[in-house]
Amino acid sequence: MAKTTIVLCLMGIFCMRSVQPNPVRTHKLLSKSELHEIATSCLEEVQLSGSIVYNILKTEIFPRDNNKYRDFLACSYKKQGFLSEDGTKLLYDNLFHFISHFYGPTEVQALKHCNLIRREDPGFLCFDTMKCIIDALKQLEFDANADIGIETNQVV
Repeated sequence: MAKTTIVLCLMGIFCMRSVQPNPVRTHKLLSKSELHEIATSCLEEVQLSGSIVYNILKTEIFPRDNNKYRDFLACSYKKQGFLSEDGTKLLYDNLFHFISHFYGPTEVQALKHCNLIRREDPGFLCFDTMKCIIDALKQLEFDANADIGIETNQVV
């Protein structure tokens, strides 16, 4: 679970600090500072309260019906180079390259089915892809714990 949270934070979903003046359009691994700047900038752009995002991190309940949260994800993904400029497609090569900094090839391969997701709305596209990745990572961690005999009460 810790690795999943790290990836969420580094994807800019939950990290916030000062405003970044110019959007980042790259697939290189961004610094924590850059990710905080992107998150803060996107919060301001979509007028979403940081407390909502912190609550999502705390509860791990992802509000698919929250328009501003979906807009925040689209903004963040675009500035990190994971979403095309026009918002019509996720740049899965960039996204999986990013994830490969934290997970091995087997784990990244287990996420590849998420690239089949297609949505007209950029916010729904980002949300549904994020949820697919999170669910797959949780399942991988659950399976790994089961393989080594660690009991868990967490339902995946």
